Amino acid sequence: MNVQFDKYGRLGCFLNLAQIEGDEVATMYEGVLPADQIRTGHLSERCRLRGNLLFEMFKPPLYLRFSKPERLGRIVAEQILSRFSEAEGWFASKRIGKHIRCRKLTSNATM
Repeated sequence: MNVQFDKYGRLGCFLNLAQIEGDEVATMYEGVLPADQIRTGHLSERCRLRGNLLFEMFKPPLYLRFSKPERLGRIVAEQILSRFSEAEGWFASKRIGKHIRCRKLTSNATM
């Protein structure tokens, strides 16, 4: 699991889910890598815990964007925690919950 922060320093993040099995993993573009060097972006199959059904990102509501940064961070953390049981369910049994979206990427590149 990793947290992917939004570009440009905006307050928002994605929660990416992936499970690595074995000591080495074949990646889409970099060949075979040791498991300890793998990040979710290397994998052809991965899931994302969605914060908002429209944009998928965990972020504070628009009307609160001018609040203190500490409050905004707490709001985003509470959003993630409220959906964390779905991530646990995915890791335990690969169950796709309401807020989890999975995709399998394909590549035309040959290895």
